[in-house]
Amino acid sequence: MPNKNLFAYFAPIIRGNDIVNLKKLSLQSIVCKMIMVLACSWLCHNVSASTFNIDVPEGSAEFSGDLTGNVSVNKIGAGTLVYTEDQPYTGVTNVLEGTLGNNGSMQSSAVRVSLGASYTGTGEVLVLNSDGDVAIGGAVGSSSTVHDYRPSPSSSLSIRLNSLTSDWLTVDRAALTGALKVYVDTDGHYPTTGTIYRIVRGGLSTGIFTSFVNVNEANVTFDYEYDNDEYCLVVIGDVPYVRPTRTSYRPGLLLGDCRRDTIETGCAGGFSGFTVPYSACKELHISFMRSGTVAAANTILTNSYTGSDAVPYLPTTVDDLWLEGDATDFATLVSGGVQYGLPTPGVKTTIHFLLSAAPTTSPLTWFQGALPSGCRLVIEPGSADPFINTVLPLAGGHIIIGAPVAPEA
Repeated sequence: MPNKNLFAYFAPIIRGNDIVNLKKLSLQSIVCKMIMVLACSWLCHNVSASTFNIDVPEGSAEFSGDLTGNVSVNKIGAGTLVYTEDQPYTGVTNVLEGTLGNNGSMQSSAVRVSLGASYTGTGEVLVLNSDGDVAIGGAVGSSSTVHDYRPSPSSSLSIRLNSLTSDWLTVDRAALTGALKVYVDTDGHYPTTGTIYRIVRGGLSTGIFTSFVNVNEANVTFDYEYDNDEYCLVVIGDVPYVRPTRTSYRPGLLLGDCRRDTIETGCAGGFSGFTVPYSACKELHISFMRSGTVAAANTILTNSYTGSDAVPYLPTTVDDLWLEGDATDFATLVSGGVQYGLPTPGVKTTIHFLLSAAPTTSPLTWFQGALPSGCRLVIEPGSADPFINTVLPLAGGHIIIGAPVAPEA
């Protein structure tokens, strides 16, 4: 039989659609913490309201009970709310402010992390939509499981590593984007050249992180490699740590009929790493990734053009060219009205824009040559405005707008 006196005491504080203000509960003593656990347990099983607003204004508070049924939770306040046990409820968990720590299982709930808020822990969650920061809890080398990881371009994934191991995220599906933040715990030793850290593991992963942050400026230089099953950091070079200072083009592996390339923007450099895709490639994805160094004007053509004749085009077998990621610095690479960077699509190619950030120059100047006849430019829903609406495609092409842009076309 639930304790009616406890309910009478906590009812004004914990109610559906009202605020659970954990600052009002004194957690400084073991007795008060036990009272809170009992009260939360009673209420979570007996209150019929569909939404709980839980406010942790400061500090950290543990939630040791469990919520059941079709209820939702709004986490507010600058403090941290920590789930220490499994939460079987099926509603949405909105992390609007502060931090939600999850060390249990949330296999029935979708978590949404707002910009400026964060999710952390070593637990498990069904779906994680994030505009904020996602971090792994526990000691270095811990892991967290997200069955369906859906970050946005404004989000970040924070990973810690030392000379022996790193945190990692286990996924069934992931569409990677946003920033990768890495904190290096030297542990008295620096990671050695060639060390590989598998930081995203598991199922099907697409996309890449569009920016990289060495949080504590440790004397370690990283590169990255990835495929559909994992995303890895690789230690390269020697100490001291030097920020990347060169723009580079990195062709990816052909998986099925799709190849995923990356352009990392840094000071000067060129795109000499470009290689023409095999004839089996139907889709070419080019993702822009910022190195953290402001890009300087580029003066080197890609090696897709090595002769004195007309600029060559991508193979006509490439039906779709996708331009993705953060292209903020790319404008400086095509400065002075000279077309350098990207290989020119073939006739009737559909060019898809799915950018998290775009430069202020028309992408029609990004390529080595003018677009041929019949090309279509598609702004995918959610893409930053690539300024294609200021210059119509040449030779009778079309613009297809899948999302609002500014200024209006």
